[in-house]
Amino acid sequence: MTPTDSIRQIRKAVKRLTLRVRADGEVIVTIPRAMPQDVVDAFVLGHREWISRKQAEFRQRVPADVERPVTQAERRALQSKVEALVAEHAPRMGVTVREIRLRAMRTRWGSCNIREQRIWISTRLVHYPESCLEAVVVHELAHLIERGHTPRFYALMDQYYPAWREAEQTLNGRLPRRVAPEPDPGGISHL
Repeated sequence: MTPTDSIRQIRKAVKRLTLRVRADGEVIVTIPRAMPQDVVDAFVLGHREWISRKQAEFRQRVPADVERPVTQAERRALQSKVEALVAEHAPRMGVTVREIRLRAMRTRWGSCNIREQRIWISTRLVHYPESCLEAVVVHELAHLIERGHTPRFYALMDQYYPAWREAEQTLNGRLPRRVAPEPDPGGISHL
């Protein structure tokens, strides 16, 4: 029996060995194809305390209904809220949004296509306070002005939604929330 027997291993064309713990407690290690198994076993063994700590954190902060799918009624309500927030903020920010889509995203709260002027919002936000939804909408609108997370981008966030930092802390699990969906997977990389 090896330290990685109860861990899902994925071998693929990657440069780094990565270890992550999902909110449901599953441990996943992504391994470069040519890496020897004994190196993987040693890496996992060396991080067993980190794995246990992450699993304990997720058990404490993820309620049982986190895996509950978003209902159609919740999805419609979320779409209406997002449309209202875009209608409120886009003109003030001087941007145009041609299309708004909801998507069940596991690792992001939102994304945008600058060229197409389209934003996607995660349906997981239905489980969070509206301040978090508003912060994500403003975040994506700010990306229509400034592509990266540059000082100018954060200045836009401060200008158009000054409470974004608190919302971000809630989304990242550092502040309490009403209902907690699966957080973005945490991870460790190894060269």
